[in-house]
Amino acid sequence: MKMKFLACLAILAASASGASAGDMGHQMGDFSLTGYLDGEFSAVQGLNDPTDPTSDTGWKSSFGNQSEVVLWAQSDPAEKASFMSEIYYWQASNTITLQQAAVNWHLYSTDAYNMSARMGKFYVPFGIEERSIYSTTNMLVSRPYIQVWTDNGVELNGGGKMGESGMSMAWNLALTNGQTGSGLSPQNTDTDNNKSIGGRVSLVPMENYEVGGSFQLGKWDALGKENYTLFGAHGIAKPMEGVDVRAEWAMSKANAALAGADLKNMALYGQASYTMPLEGDNMESCGLTARFGWMDPNTDADNDEVMQLAVGANFSPAERVNFKVEFDLNKNSTPSGVDDPKDNAILAQAVVGW
Repeated sequence: MKMKFLACLAILAASASGASAGDMGHQMGDFSLTGYLDGEFSAVQGLNDPTDPTSDTGWKSSFGNQSEVVLWAQSDPAEKASFMSEIYYWQASNTITLQQAAVNWHLYSTDAYNMSARMGKFYVPFGIEERSIYSTTNMLVSRPYIQVWTDNGVELNGGGKMGESGMSMAWNLALTNGQTGSGLSPQNTDTDNNKSIGGRVSLVPMENYEVGGSFQLGKWDALGKENYTLFGAHGIAKPMEGVDVRAEWAMSKANAALAGADLKNMALYGQASYTMPLEGDNMESCGLTARFGWMDPNTDADNDEVMQLAVGANFSPAERVNFKVEFDLNKNSTPSGVDDPKDNAILAQAVVGW
């Protein structure tokens, strides 16, 4: 397994979107450093002879190539301004990536409503995965098929109560540099002059329940001529203490100058987890999680969909310390529709934060 060291500096500001940055909390004028170490082990089932799809499958394990080091910092240098940044260091490729660097202005705030502006490089407001992107907050080792990405741009976000009904809502609207390529996998900031507009709306009709939707519109090709649309919907329910049930769906469609080219894809997943607090000195919690995911990268062209059933357990013996184990049962179809018997995986992860 590949080992990556992720060094991450994030001055995380609270936003109406409810992302993990807001969960950390901070005080005005306060500066602190926090982060985590993340080590992973994987064993993947693959064909003994990759050139022969009828050969027996075998397990191939690896260790030492997937570790992460994350460093966060949070501060409010002024009463109505804050700054966030995030730096990734990948040991496998020996590269450093600036994942986030953005300034936030708190434009308006009352007991019932707030609004902020953001400028720089940040997570594009699509879906809900940015809320659990870090190893200290996600419930499984692997990520679902619907993932998040960062881009350069400007954003407005806000939220608050809706009258006396007890309902609340949050919204994000962003204009970003745009992406090269069309799909539901993570994408890095491109180098052309494309522009995309997108956002997310979340509605909380009652406590512990949320529904919402997301969209992205813009150009996807290097020349900036072809359009794409990306739509998504999500729901979260926490019906009782320790239970978290969530589901998300997304569909992408991109125009192509080449006649007959298919650039449609779709993905969805459903996830349920139960976390039980532990009693005793320094004992935190343990939990179980199951997720089903499905994706078709070209829905009209052929039958090459992929499905995944992931089950995992996590154990937190102390604050900011978490151990996880996961088993993935993957079903991949070739373009001809024949199942490809490979890619089942066993994953383990240890996370130590500070």
